[in-house]
Amino acid sequence: MLFASVSHNIGEQAKSLKASAKQIPFAAAKGLTATAKDAQGKLTSALPNQLDRPTPFTMKAFGIEPATKQKLYAKVFVKQDQLKYLGFQIAGGVRTPVRRALVVPKGVRLNQYGNRPLQGR
Repeated sequence: MLFASVSHNIGEQAKSLKASAKQIPFAAAKGLTATAKDAQGKLTSALPNQLDRPTPFTMKAFGIEPATKQKLYAKVFVKQDQLKYLGFQIAGGVRTPVRRALVVPKGVRLNQYGNRPLQGR
């Protein structure tokens, strides 16, 4: 006959589990932050499909607020300066000029993004 003996020290496992429990909020924060960074990347890569030749400034529109052990949530948001004009792309509506609207003359040279280049730069 073959006899097998199995023994296990539950006390050691309990200590190990208790030590690991302290790392759970850290691991959750890392996972939430990684998810937010992934979402930021996906939103940024989708911009050229939604906008015609977005400028580098527009491509940097999305920011993240990372999660921490104390704050177990992460945020992906549109930065305030870009939200002023991207809000119309997101929610719809009509964008009216802040000051007086200028008519762009025919044949004016445009930059690679389809905008008039700034004077003096």
